[in-house]
Amino acid sequence: MTERTDSLVSPQLKLDKETMALLDDIRRSDRPLVVYGTDPETCDRIIHELTDPILEGAALPTVVLNQFRWFVRELGKLFRTRTGFDLGFNLELVLRKWQSYNLEPRSMQLLLKELYTRLLRMTPAPEAEDGKPEEA
Repeated sequence: MTERTDSLVSPQLKLDKETMALLDDIRRSDRPLVVYGTDPETCDRIIHELTDPILEGAALPTVVLNQFRWFVRELGKLFRTRTGFDLGFNLELVLRKWQSYNLEPRSMQLLLKELYTRLLRMTPAPEAEDGKPEEA
């Protein structure tokens, strides 16, 4: 496992390679996700539809389950209100915050990657200047 050395706060957040790559990709992209700009209720509904099956299948104690739901809700708020470098930076801060609340870091990273991937699949392809969808 690779450890980032450019920490903003202590303790260090240990990010796996896939999470670091995802955050770097998000920072370089200004592409908004499907929930960007939606009202909070719509965003929460979409986020919970995507993550509840994962969380409920984990057989977690209720207190921990509710903590993960708050974590996921906070991710949704960021996806709804931010893009690009700002989004990547704030996602890392949220991971650090919830690690300090003793949520298990690998599970948080898994949820982040899975939620982002599912939202990206739901997001329409951006249109090029000629009006045709851009190819990835």
